[in-house]
Amino acid sequence: MDLSDITDFLHAAARSVGAEVTSPWFYLQLGLILVGAGIALAAGAAVRSRVDMTSLAMSWPAPLPAVRERAGRQRTHRCIRGC
Repeated sequence: MDLSDITDFLHAAARSVGAEVTSPWFYLQLGLILVGAGIALAAGAAVRSRVDMTSLAMSWPAPLPAVRERAGRQRTHRCIRGC
């Protein structure tokens, strides 16, 4: 590959991205995604503020809290080793 091939590819890619960004559908889709993310964030915050997960977990059968604890521990270990 030649340097001019690379620059031609980058120019074509930039023109293509520019054409997509100038489309009104792009902004509509971006807006819908942001609205959906905002609704999900608000719903999660509302549920977390109203529901006490500790009291709900107390009524679980005995093996389930242990599974939840083990899963949390594995995620932590994996993150410590992988991060």
